[in-house]
Amino acid sequence: MSRQTDATSAVRTAIDRARAVGYEAGTHEELDRLATDLRAYATEMLPVAEAQTERMWHGSREQYVISSRLKSISTEAEQPLATGILAAHAQVRLLALDCEWLLTHYGPAPARSGSASAAHHSKQEGTGQRTAGLGEGDVAARL
Repeated sequence: MSRQTDATSAVRTAIDRARAVGYEAGTHEELDRLATDLRAYATEMLPVAEAQTERMWHGSREQYVISSRLKSISTEAEQPLATGILAAHAQVRLLALDCEWLLTHYGPAPARSGSASAAHHSKQEGTGQRTAGLGEGDVAARL
């Protein structure tokens, strides 16, 4: 559980740094380092989100919307940082929003944080609570 907390904490710290950049005059180098961190977190979390989306009914609107969002995040994470300072600020803020959305909906990547599903299952055994319909990320977000 500590590894999951560490991973979540690292992503949250990067998101908070990106939010602060909007109020501070960050240099292009600082923005580039932050964008690199955010891209790495997004790249780590995307496989979890994609795997859960793959298990959804492929004819559903929800599956289409989420798949489109994930493709958009993937595409944006591959883009180099804009050369203009204002565009770079905007790009970092958008990367932070994407990371926050991934973290909220899917939690940290299991390779870095362990199995959220197993942790949730062991926590729920004695409570009689139902977890049907919850994905691993949904579970991690509620832990």
